[in-house]
Amino acid sequence: MIDGAYETELLNFLPRINRARGWRVYDKQGNRFIDLGMDGARAVLGYRPGLVNKYIKNALSKGVTTPFPSVYSFKLKQALKKWIPGLRNIVIFRDSYRLFSYLKSEMGIDTHSISDPALTDYASAVSYVRPFLSLPDSDFFIPVFPVPGFLLPAVLCSRKDVELPSDELANPVLLSAMTRSVFDIILAEKKNEFWQVTLECPDFFTQKGPYLVFAREFSDYPAVFRFFLDSGVILPVSSELPGVFPGEISDGELKKLQRLCLDAASRF
Repeated sequence: MIDGAYETELLNFLPRINRARGWRVYDKQGNRFIDLGMDGARAVLGYRPGLVNKYIKNALSKGVTTPFPSVYSFKLKQALKKWIPGLRNIVIFRDSYRLFSYLKSEMGIDTHSISDPALTDYASAVSYVRPFLSLPDSDFFIPVFPVPGFLLPAVLCSRKDVELPSDELANPVLLSAMTRSVFDIILAEKKNEFWQVTLECPDFFTQKGPYLVFAREFSDYPAVFRFFLDSGVILPVSSELPGVFPGEISDGELKKLQRLCLDAASRF
């Protein structure tokens, strides 16, 4: 997952961002940046996706922002069962730190041992589940929800009959947003309206579905990050993280990205 110090270091190169929409962000002067990082590739459906914001507002209007027992835990589990067929056990943790602590103390699994289907075809005992990619052949799954910008509750689930701890109380507003995001995933996977073109720059990026993976290692990744940023493109905050190819892109933007990738492949 993202290392906080490294994330802050590189994102501080950006100007002050005033708004975000789709797969682009804008500064106060109206300059547009294509965001390939997309919050650690969590925001695969773009910023302000689907009806997530509406669900957040509706939940906030009810005033229940404290992690009381609520119906939203049940609703999230029902949604997950529609997205990932055959789930038998689902447990909700207050946040990812609590989940990773459980995996380490009870299962002997650290975060580096969790496989990411965007980065590898290898499936470890615990794998992330990312939208638009096949379900890994793992014993346990950690779904990646397309709700950018929040420290979300975390979910561990399995299609096997295994004993897992009881749910922890989590913020109902965030649970509501996560639930809506799952239905947004299901609808987007069914409609298949995004990602009609690919980047086709194998010397710099390989692409798996909507996800971009660096095809090489860099001795000075911050310099690569700055090179793209100077041309209005935001890369992932770490070369070890996947990026996201924009779901909608103009011919001019595509040619710009291809030119930058070819130039970077020869420079770095």
